[in-house]
Amino acid sequence: MAQKKKKKKKKYKVRLKRVIPRVMLLLLCILLVAIVLKLFFDAKDIYSDAKSASNELSGLMQAIKSESFNTAQIKVEKVHNIIKEARAKLESPVWKIGNIIPKYGKDFKSGVRLLKLVDEMMDKYVDEGFDILRETPLSSLKSGNNINVRAISNYLSLLEDAMPDIEELIDESSTLLDSLNGKGLLKSYSDKIQKVQGYVDLFNNAKSYIPLLDVVLSGGEDRNYIIVAQNTAEIRASGGFPGAMGMMSIKNGYLNIGGFSSVTNFLPSEIHDWSLVSDIEWYLFDVYMQYPRDACYDPYFPTVARIWAESYEWWHGQHIDGIISLTPAIIQDILAVTGSVTLSNGVVLDGTNTTKYIQGDIYIEYMNSDMIAYYGGYTIPNEITDGLFAEVAQLALSQAFSHINTETVPRYLEVVEKRIKDRVIMLWMADEEEEAVIKQYGVAGDFNTDPNNPQLGVYYSNCNPGKMGWYLDLDIKVEDADILDDGSLRYPVTVSMHNILDWDTAYYAGEYIAGSISIGYLMSYLYVVAPAGGYISDYWMDNGSPMGDDWYVGNHVAFCKLFYIAPLDTVTAHFYVTTAPGVDTPLTVVNTPTLQEYR
Repeated sequence: MAQKKKKKKKKYKVRLKRVIPRVMLLLLCILLVAIVLKLFFDAKDIYSDAKSASNELSGLMQAIKSESFNTAQIKVEKVHNIIKEARAKLESPVWKIGNIIPKYGKDFKSGVRLLKLVDEMMDKYVDEGFDILRETPLSSLKSGNNINVRAISNYLSLLEDAMPDIEELIDESSTLLDSLNGKGLLKSYSDKIQKVQGYVDLFNNAKSYIPLLDVVLSGGEDRNYIIVAQNTAEIRASGGFPGAMGMMSIKNGYLNIGGFSSVTNFLPSEIHDWSLVSDIEWYLFDVYMQYPRDACYDPYFPTVARIWAESYEWWHGQHIDGIISLTPAIIQDILAVTGSVTLSNGVVLDGTNTTKYIQGDIYIEYMNSDMIAYYGGYTIPNEITDGLFAEVAQLALSQAFSHINTETVPRYLEVVEKRIKDRVIMLWMADEEEEAVIKQYGVAGDFNTDPNNPQLGVYYSNCNPGKMGWYLDLDIKVEDADILDDGSLRYPVTVSMHNILDWDTAYYAGEYIAGSISIGYLMSYLYVVAPAGGYISDYWMDNGSPMGDDWYVGNHVAFCKLFYIAPLDTVTAHFYVTTAPGVDTPLTVVNTPTLQEYR
C-alpha cells in the first residue's frame, strides 16, 4: 500500500513539472499579448494625438500673424497637453521595453528624449513668448519709417535665452530623422525641421553682434546719433569729407532715420572750444583741425567723431550719443544683396556699378567745365547731383529694410564684417563703457593696440578742393621681415601714390572735380601708424619731400605733409616697420578706403 502511494506521488510531481512551464508560458503569452495590446492602443492614441497636434500647429502661425493671441495660446496649450500625455505614456514601465528592442531601441530613446525637450521648452518659454507678443506684436516692429527697437530687443533677448534649447531640439530631431531615413511620423516634419535649422544657423551667425546691437539700440532708450556719409571722392585720412549728415534717433522705443542734409547744417564753421584739439593734433594735422568739418584729416576716428559730436551739441543744444560713419561703397554692397534701383534720370544702379557712378561718373556728367559754363555756375549742377545722391541713399535704404529675410540677413552680415575691417563702417559712442564695446568689435576706427597682432595703418588725405579721390591709386607693399636681436620683426614697406588723372581730362573736368587750388594735382598728406609696441624708421620720400615722426594716442607715427602729385605721376614713401619684441604674428595693413577697385 505504501509503495502504491509513493508511485502516485511521483507521477504527480512529474505532471507538475510538465504543467508549470506550460502555465508560465501561457501567462507570459497573456502578458505579452496584454503588453502588445497596451502598446498598440497607446501607439494608436499617440499617433492620433500627433496628428491633432500637427493640425493645431498648422493654425498657430496664422493666429499669431493675425494677432489672435488668445486663440494661439489655446492651440499651444493643447499641443503641450498632448505632448505631456504622450510623454507620460512613453515613459511608463510598459513602454520602457522599447529601449531593448533590437534596431529600434535607439530610435525609441531619441523619440522619448525629443518629447522631453519639447515639453521642457514649452514649460520655460511659452508664457514669456506670449507676454512679449501681446506687448509688442509682430505688426508693431515697423510703423512707417519707424522701427520698434524695444520690441526687437525683447525678441532678441528671448531668442538668446532659448537658443541653446532650440539647438539641442533640432539636433535630436535631425538625428532621429536621419535614423529613420525620412520614414515614419517625423517625415512630414522634415522640411519644417530644416527650415528651423536655417533660422538657427542665421541666429548663430548674427548672435556675435548682439552685444554691439544692444549698445547702439540701448534697449529702446531715447538716443540721438549722427550718421555721417564720408565722401571718398573727397578723400581724407579718416574716410572722406563729411558732405552729408543725417540724424538717427530713438524715441519712446522707436528708431527713426531722418533725411540727410549738408554738413553746413550740422556743424559750425569753426570749433567753439580750442581745447577740443590737443597740441599734437594741431601739429600733425595743421590748421584743418580749426574746422569741425575737416577734423577728418585726423585718421584716429574716435577724435574725429568726438569733435563732430561736441560741435553739434554746442551749436544745436542737443546731446549726441554716438556717430555712425559710412562711405559710399556701402550703398553698392546693399544693392548687391537687394537688387537694382532706377534713378529719376534713368540710370540703373546695382551691385556692380553704383560706386563708380556716384563717386566718379556723376561728377563728370553734371559738374564738368562745359556744364558749369552752360548753367552759369555751380548752383544748378549742385542741385542736380545733390538730388541724385539723396535719391540713391533713400532708394538703397528702402531696399535694405524691405529685403530683410532669412536669405539676405547672412549676406548683410558678410557686408558688415568686411566693411568693419576696411573702415567703411565706423562707430563712436559718447559713453566710455559703450565705446569700449565698440573697440572690442574693431569698428571704432582707432589704431592698433594689441602688440601680439601687429597692424600697420596707412592714411591719406588730399586737400585740393575737388573730387580727386576718384583718381588716386594707393599701392602698399610689405616685404619679408628680418628678425632683430630682441626678437622683433622688421619689415621693409613702400607706399606708392599714383595720380591716374591725365591733363586733358583734368581741364575738361574743371576746378570742381580736378581741384580749385592747383588743377589736376593731388595735394597730399600721408600718415603711417606703427603697430602697438613698434615703430617706424628709415623713412624717406622719393620726390624729396621731408618726413617727420612723433607719437599719437600711444602709437608711433611717421608723416609727410603737403606734397604734390601731378597728373599721371607717382610718389612713393619708403620706410621700415618694426613690431614689438618677441612677436611672430605676421604684420597686417589697414588703410584709408580708396576707390581704385571700382574704376
